[in-house]
Amino acid sequence: VVVPGLVPENGIEVAKGESEPLPTTVQKYIKNTLTPETVENVTYELVKKDQKGVTLENGVLSVAEDCEESKVPVQISDGKTSSVYNINVADKMYQFTIHYYDEEDPSVYADRDMWIWEQSGKAYNTGYTFNEKNHTDALGREWATATYKFPSNALNVIIRSKGEWSYQETQREMTIPEDKTKGEFWLIKGNDLSADQWYENFP
Repeated sequence: VVVPGLVPENGIEVAKGESEPLPTTVQKYIKNTLTPETVENVTYELVKKDQKGVTLENGVLSVAEDCEESKVPVQISDGKTSSVYNINVADKMYQFTIHYYDEEDPSVYADRDMWIWEQSGKAYNTGYTFNEKNHTDALGREWATATYKFPSNALNVIIRSKGEWSYQETQREMTIPEDKTKGEFWLIKGNDLSADQWYENFP
C-alpha cells in the first residue's frame, strides 16, 4: 500500500530538553508508484501553533524539558504538496556512530545500508544509509560511517544490500551503557562478534 505524501527517509524523534534540525530532504510518494521521489528544500510548520513546550524556528524543532506531549505534528511542504507528519518526543536519545569495514571491496559501501531495530522488539521499518564521510583509521583502512539517534540504548543491526535483502550479514547487537548517551561501534564483514565486543575493545 502506497500512501501519497511527503515523509522523512528515517523517522524523527526529539528528546525533551533538546533541539533537532529537521531534514530538508524527504521522500515524496505518489499514488500508484512504489518508488518515491527525493524532494529537497522542504519547509516545516507546527500544526498546533500553541503546543506547550514546543517551538519550530528556521527548521529547528526544540522541545522543553517539561513538555507533556508524546508527539509533535508538523506540516511538511515542498511548495506543491503538503503532508502532516508526527514527530515522536522521547525522554532521552542515544547517539550511535557505526563504522563498517569490508576488507575485500570497500567500493560496496555505496550499495549497503543497515536494518536497525530495538532489542526490545520495536521495529523502525526502514533502511539506514551510511550518512557520513568514510572514516580512515590509523592503519589506512576505510570504513563506511553513519551516525543516528534513537530513543533506545539497545539495538540490533543487520548490514544488507541497500533498500532490499538480496545480500545480508549476520545480526549484531549494539548497546550503549545506560549512564552514557553516545556510543561508537565497529562492524567487520565476516566477523560475527557482537558489536558490543568491538565497542569495548576496538580503537
